[in-house]
Amino acid sequence: TGTSVGSLPSKLPNILACRGRVLAICDPGSELGALIRECNAGLVLESWALASATHAIVLHLKTTTRRTDVGITFALDAQIIRRFGTDAIVSAILE
Repeated sequence: TGTSVGSLPSKLPNILACRGRVLAICDPGSELGALIRECNAGLVLESWALASATHAIVLHLKTTTRRTDVGITFALDAQIIRRFGTDAIVSAILE
């Protein structure tokens, strides 16, 4: 808790832009978790418990396919621009 609202890793926009996959362990309801889910960019865990984390990762790897759908690519590009584009950054600074 504490930084789960409004705190994102600085490398995240670049990882999303190159279609990288993300494994995040974060607080329930965090902005990071919501963004990863919204962009379908990886797996979000809300616990460090080894057994459940291992199970979730293995299941995710078995069921995830590479994103080759053009519609998903354009949707992801729109999300990146909306969240991390110049207008979004300037608005966040001015708020």
